[in-house]
Amino acid sequence: MFVDISIMNFLQTVQHREIEGKIKTCTIRRDGKQWYATFSVVIKNNVKPVEPIAFIGIDVGLNSIVS
Repeated sequence: MFVDISIMNFLQTVQHREIEGKIKTCTIRRDGKQWYATFSVVIKNNVKPVEPIAFIGIDVGLNSIVS
């Protein structure tokens, strides 16, 4: 994978995992002699909400009423 940086031309990168979703931001930082690119992405939320099967109520009582 190559990253095109306007002030640095193309940089060859090592990609540790696939980029899923649409890239929104890219942060470039240097740590010693190494350069790192961090991407923020937006992904679709495919999780379906869980419908409760039953409701349970628990009565623990009151020791005093605070008003």
